[in-house]
Amino acid sequence: MAGKTKHTKKKVKIHFFRIFMILWVLALVGFGFYANNYVRATLEEWEANTPSEIVTGALDNITDDQIKSLFNFTDKVDEGDQVGNIRRIFTEKQYTIKKESGSDSYGIFKGEQQLCTVVLNKVRSVSKIGVINYGIYELTGIEPCGEKELYSLEVYAPSYCQIYMSGQLMTPDSSVSPTIFSDAGNYVTIPSDDTYIFRYLTKEPELKIMRGEEEVPYEIDEENKVVLPGIAQHFDTLEAAGCDFDIMGFAKIWSKFMTDDLTGWNNGFNTVGAYLIEGSEEYLYAWNWATDVDITFVSGHTLNNPPFTEETVSNVIKYGEDLICADVHLVKHMHITRTNVNHDDVMDSTICLIRYNGGWKVINQRGITK
Repeated sequence: MAGKTKHTKKKVKIHFFRIFMILWVLALVGFGFYANNYVRATLEEWEANTPSEIVTGALDNITDDQIKSLFNFTDKVDEGDQVGNIRRIFTEKQYTIKKESGSDSYGIFKGEQQLCTVVLNKVRSVSKIGVINYGIYELTGIEPCGEKELYSLEVYAPSYCQIYMSGQLMTPDSSVSPTIFSDAGNYVTIPSDDTYIFRYLTKEPELKIMRGEEEVPYEIDEENKVVLPGIAQHFDTLEAAGCDFDIMGFAKIWSKFMTDDLTGWNNGFNTVGAYLIEGSEEYLYAWNWATDVDITFVSGHTLNNPPFTEETVSNVIKYGEDLICADVHLVKHMHITRTNVNHDDVMDSTICLIRYNGGWKVINQRGITK
């Protein structure tokens, strides 16, 4: 009987031990499960409150209204979905994030250009497990920067070039034409140096420059400008500029005409008129001089031998294909009959030519402007 009781007690002890072990194991498993979930939740919260993750999430989910508040838009160029063009920069991660010193603001950059600023607010600091420390953040907003402009471009080109942006032929914002050619616009097209200003583009400029059927190469400089050579092209001689006009021969004839040294009808007007365009301002000026009484008051004189010296042609400038000007200097030597003294008549003139009816004609003259 005693042996049976002893055996029963031993079985009870084993039973309680097994229950204890099971409960202990269950407790360890439960604690492990809790600890694992706790650590995982902590890490997830930590990761979710990483500023870069919050910023990226805000940009991934940026709204149309937010984009419209961050950027201005052009109405000069049809760029299609302008909001979509900008959104693509954010969704395709075409940006870098830079923390602004001393704040919870983060600059969003595309290259060196700052697109906007994402502002966070640190709600509180958290310390868990004794080794993990992080902050809890909330998104305050997305703020614009500077000009609220993504892309801009300035194009400087002569008027004989055609400027296309996103496939559309553009008109210049301003044009500057040479004024030295007087009424030449009645006979030829006067070119201009044109300026095109493109602001608030929402994608990289799709620029194409044509000159007739030929595409013109270009480069965009560091200031977002395209600068093509202007209409004023300088040459050493008229021949180099493609002009076969005898400008010095005309200058001598004109000099003689002004001192009544030409022969022929109306004080040599026909000789001068052959170089001019009938009906032009220069033609009418010459006609008035030839037929006005003032020409009869020119002092009596003879021309010395040689009549001309110091003959130079310089500063040849070609404006497009049909307009050329050049500076002419010459000295005419005269002997005044009444006073029996010599007199030098100096000519310093810019003579302007246009291509008219297959040849070159003088359209204007004026004193050289230094």
